[in-house]
Amino acid sequence: MSDAPTPTDPNPTDPAPDTQSDAPNLAAERWDWPRKELPVGISHFKSIRQEKAFYADKTQYLFQLVQEPGWNFLARPRFFGKSLLVYSLECLLKGQKELFNGLWIADTDYSWTPYPVIRLEMSLYDSMDVKGMDERFTNRLSCIAEKENVKLKATNAGETLTRLIELLYQKTGQKVAVLIDAYDKLILRRLRTPKEAQEVLDFLRDFYGTLKTSEDLLSHVFITGIMRLAFATIFPKLDKLKDITFAEEYANVGGFTEAELDNLFSRVGDKALRHFRYHHERFKDYIGFKDVKIEGVEYLRGLLKKFYYGHTFVNQTLGDPNIDDQSRLYNPFAVFRFLEEGQVESYWIEWGSPSHFMDLNGRRDENVFQVITKPQTLNAAQNYITDVKAIDPVTLLFQTGYLAIKEVKPNPNGPPDYLLFMPNQEIRDWLIPLADPKAKK
Repeated sequence: MSDAPTPTDPNPTDPAPDTQSDAPNLAAERWDWPRKELPVGISHFKSIRQEKAFYADKTQYLFQLVQEPGWNFLARPRFFGKSLLVYSLECLLKGQKELFNGLWIADTDYSWTPYPVIRLEMSLYDSMDVKGMDERFTNRLSCIAEKENVKLKATNAGETLTRLIELLYQKTGQKVAVLIDAYDKLILRRLRTPKEAQEVLDFLRDFYGTLKTSEDLLSHVFITGIMRLAFATIFPKLDKLKDITFAEEYANVGGFTEAELDNLFSRVGDKALRHFRYHHERFKDYIGFKDVKIEGVEYLRGLLKKFYYGHTFVNQTLGDPNIDDQSRLYNPFAVFRFLEEGQVESYWIEWGSPSHFMDLNGRRDENVFQVITKPQTLNAAQNYITDVKAIDPVTLLFQTGYLAIKEVKPNPNGPPDYLLFMPNQEIRDWLIPLADPKAKK
């Protein structure tokens, strides 16, 4: 029988000798970590709650969204909680109260009235051309109709959406909620081929425009994405749509605040530390950590702040980005992956890097190179994309999360100016050599 220490060993973090007979020591330490508690890449709210995985309670923002029926638009970089927000909003609007037990909203006077919901995750319906996209959208809407037991004669995507809204309203007597996640994903995938991007944009503009036809039958419309395309470009008919991207009351709707990271570490910190020490002892000679002393969880917190922190989504004057912890956020996907893997890697870059940035490789774009040598300033009025065939690189880098707001400078004659910077080491290590292969990190 092995005499390897169990998870209750009083010294579970002592380095194991590098011998074959002591391999169980490392194995026991390796597996003593909260894999099931970290919803890595999981955006299904119902699964997270049923499996009792960690959830940063964002239900106060859901409450704000549903209190007054409205049409709202939110843009955030990839892996900042948009899909989870949409799924949780769907569960809320369907009245699935049991999933919210113990959360902030459970102690409010929310009515839990169930609404019929149409949720569309646009990234799932890609095709070689817009005709194929139309067919995939139509099939998705037909599946929703079948699930809701309403008979729907499918035609094209726009007409099918309009008819489905009518049928759901007639069946339930309740107005319908429409939730659209990743509204711009099919355009982002084609930015390297501007003609195709414009064709897809034209198709989506017509599709989204059909919501106007059903305006009186809709209780809520919520649309998320990465890019802030000018509403006149993509939503010209949706005059009720409100952009809450930089609304102060929604600043922390995605990402982890310091307080939320405190909650996560109070739950998994000790196990995560043992897991990190396991990797450190095993790979320290390869990753250059030979002389590093991992004293406690504060060491892990320091790495998280250095590599995966710094974004903010407020349209007001900010303090020093190194000390103003109230408005700046951690990337949740990177945090989970860091704890899962037990080491520093470019997790957000690896999974979230848009392919069109590869066009910068091999050519030095002066606008992008400037972010290395001096901060860039972007006026808030310019923080919209009006033409997908001619996108300013700095605007795109900002909207996709590779640049963040360092300071907001009020402008007495108009919208404020954003002083931009690369918010953390993960982004600097990627962006600097991409913009100029000769530059040092």
